[in-house]
Amino acid sequence: MDKIASGFIRNSASIGGNLVMAQRNYFPSDIATLLLALSSSVSILTGRKFEKITLEQFFSTPPLDSKSVLLSVHIPYWEPIESSGTNEYNHRLLFETYRVVPLPICNALPYLNATFSTKISSHKDGVLVNSIQLVFGAYGVKHSTSARKVEEHLTGKILSLDILAESNQIKLQKARMIVISIKFKADIAVLRKTGCGIK
Repeated sequence: MDKIASGFIRNSASIGGNLVMAQRNYFPSDIATLLLALSSSVSILTGRKFEKITLEQFFSTPPLDSKSVLLSVHIPYWEPIESSGTNEYNHRLLFETYRVVPLPICNALPYLNATFSTKISSHKDGVLVNSIQLVFGAYGVKHSTSARKVEEHLTGKILSLDILAESNQIKLQKARMIVISIKFKADIAVLRKTGCGIK
């Protein structure tokens, strides 16, 4: 979180404001990318009408007008499931975030950001992918989006090199993101050397 905006903005802005700006102004919000990977939802009040919609739905609707207020953001709680007959947890949540930013300012708007969230469990044949969210955002696109076809392909499968190779062949819904990631490949190499938020 310390790489998002500046300390002043983080201390005075709100998450809801960031999401509304991302919806209206089409900028690559790190927070939107992160919350989409967590299957978050938002509560909106328009006049006397209250509705709760997924964040994905929120970004596909027209921008909020002056009669609408984003009241809250809901992040679902994930409770680990115990293995039958034991006190051990069989399921595990893996969560990673990445961002590529212009040099030398690490907290500038990112060229590209990504969040990967997956729930896995042990299986007699290896590691089972129970669910997975792969979300990408990029400068110049409307908003962050999920790699839905890849997610559907991996869900319910036992992880293996063959499954990952198959996933590599699936076209992402937003091909422009691939072009942008190639374009900034040099930036990624430099960022790795400077330790500016990239592993």
